[in-house]
Amino acid sequence: MQTLFHAGPSSQQALARAMGITPRSISSLIDGLVESGYAIRAADPHDRRAVLVTLTPLAHQEMRERQLAHAEVSRELVRAIAPEDRAAFDRGLNAVFRKYDEIVRRG
Repeated sequence: MQTLFHAGPSSQQALARAMGITPRSISSLIDGLVESGYAIRAADPHDRRAVLVTLTPLAHQEMRERQLAHAEVSRELVRAIAPEDRAAFDRGLNAVFRKYDEIVRRG
């Protein structure tokens, strides 16, 4: 749901590529979202052969609620760090993210 939430309506092929999974796997995932009332499949208005997957209002509401909950957890975690330690924490966390990106790019 997160990929669709951020990307908007997408073809199954685009979703499979974005998530790094096979078309068969994405089809099963979308089937589950459709059966749960979180997504719909509809014809692409620009390509009659393609089908777009779109989140339903229910899914959008749930994703917004998750974002709010995550934001609150983030605020609570940051509050656990003493104000005088936050700059050092930020530098350390950024160093970890840079190293992670470097490792991922190496493959």
